[in-house]
Amino acid sequence: MRYVVEFKMPDKQTRKEIWKDCLEGKMQLMDIDFDYLAEKIELSGGYIKNIILNALFLAAKEGNRISMKHILESTVSEYRKLGKVITSRDFEKYAYVFTE
Repeated sequence: MRYVVEFKMPDKQTRKEIWKDCLEGKMQLMDIDFDYLAEKIELSGGYIKNIILNALFLAAKEGNRISMKHILESTVSEYRKLGKVITSRDFEKYAYVFTE
Protein backbone atom coordinates (compact mmCIF):
# COMPACT_ATOMS: atom_id res chain seq x y z
CA MET A 1 0.00 0.00 0.00
CA ARG A 2 1.10 3.51 -0.69
CA TYR A 3 0.20 6.48 1.41
CA VAL A 4 0.48 10.11 0.59
CA VAL A 5 0.92 12.29 3.61
CA GLU A 6 0.47 15.96 2.96
CA PHE A 7 2.12 18.53 5.19
CA LYS A 8 1.18 22.17 5.36
CA MET A 9 3.83 24.59 4.23
CA PRO A 10 5.46 26.03 7.36
CA ASP A 11 4.56 29.61 8.16
CA LYS A 12 7.13 32.37 8.58
CA GLN A 13 7.67 31.78 12.32
CA THR A 14 8.06 28.03 11.84
CA ARG A 15 10.53 28.56 8.99
CA LYS A 16 12.56 30.87 11.23
CA GLU A 17 12.63 28.18 13.92
CA ILE A 18 13.76 25.60 11.35
CA TRP A 19 16.59 27.87 10.14
CA LYS A 20 17.71 28.62 13.70
CA ASP A 21 17.41 25.04 14.92
CA CYS A 22 19.47 23.74 12.00
CA LEU A 23 22.18 26.39 12.23
CA GLU A 24 22.61 27.92 15.68
CA GLY A 25 25.03 26.22 18.01
CA LYS A 26 25.90 23.55 15.48
CA MET A 27 28.26 25.35 13.15
CA GLN A 28 30.11 28.63 12.86
CA LEU A 29 27.93 31.37 11.40
CA MET A 30 28.65 34.79 9.98
CA ASP A 31 25.87 37.42 10.07
CA ILE A 32 22.86 35.21 9.31
CA ASP A 33 19.61 37.17 8.88
CA PHE A 34 17.07 34.64 10.15
CA ASP A 35 14.12 37.04 9.76
CA TYR A 36 14.95 37.60 6.10
CA LEU A 37 15.38 33.87 5.42
CA ALA A 38 12.07 33.03 7.11
CA GLU A 39 10.19 35.67 5.17
CA LYS A 40 11.71 35.34 1.71
CA ILE A 41 12.52 31.66 1.34
CA GLU A 42 9.13 29.98 1.40
CA LEU A 43 10.16 26.34 1.38
CA SER A 44 9.49 23.33 3.58
CA GLY A 45 11.89 22.07 6.22
CA GLY A 46 13.37 19.41 3.95
CA TYR A 47 14.36 21.98 1.35
CA ILE A 48 15.74 24.28 4.02
CA LYS A 49 17.90 21.44 5.33
CA ASN A 50 19.16 20.76 1.78
CA ILE A 51 20.08 24.44 1.45
CA ILE A 52 21.95 24.37 4.75
CA LEU A 53 23.87 21.21 3.82
CA ASN A 54 24.92 22.71 0.49
CA ALA A 55 25.85 26.01 2.20
CA LEU A 56 28.00 24.06 4.65
CA PHE A 57 29.92 22.47 1.78
CA LEU A 58 30.36 25.84 0.03
CA ALA A 59 31.67 27.42 3.24
CA ALA A 60 34.02 24.49 3.93
CA LYS A 61 35.37 24.68 0.38
CA GLU A 62 36.31 28.32 1.03
CA GLY A 63 37.52 27.62 4.55
CA ASN A 64 34.95 30.05 5.95
CA ARG A 65 32.01 30.13 8.31
CA ILE A 66 28.54 29.87 6.75
CA SER A 67 27.34 33.28 5.57
CA MET A 68 24.28 34.67 3.83
CA LYS A 69 26.22 34.36 0.57
CA HIS A 70 26.53 30.60 1.00
CA ILE A 71 22.89 30.23 2.01
CA LEU A 72 21.59 32.34 -0.88
CA GLU A 73 23.78 30.57 -3.45
CA SER A 74 22.46 27.27 -2.12
CA THR A 75 18.91 28.61 -2.25
CA VAL A 76 19.30 29.45 -5.93
CA SER A 77 20.55 25.93 -6.54
CA GLU A 78 17.60 24.40 -4.68
CA TYR A 79 15.08 26.58 -6.55
CA ARG A 80 16.66 25.53 -9.86
CA LYS A 81 16.15 21.87 -8.92
CA LEU A 82 12.49 22.74 -8.41
CA GLY A 83 12.36 24.34 -11.86
CA LYS A 84 12.06 27.90 -10.55
CA VAL A 85 13.99 30.72 -12.18
CA ILE A 86 15.66 32.98 -9.62
CA THR A 87 17.82 36.04 -10.22
CA SER A 88 19.86 38.22 -7.91
CA ARG A 89 17.04 40.79 -7.93
CA ASP A 90 14.81 38.28 -6.16
CA PHE A 91 17.03 38.67 -3.10
CA GLU A 92 16.57 42.44 -2.82
CA LYS A 93 18.95 43.74 -0.13
CA TYR A 94 21.20 40.69 -0.54
CA ALA A 95 21.48 40.91 -4.34
CA TYR A 96 25.03 42.19 -3.86
CA VAL A 97 26.25 38.71 -2.84
CA PHE A 98 25.89 37.62 -6.45
CA THR A 99 28.24 40.33 -7.71
CA GLU A 100 31.10 39.56 -5.33
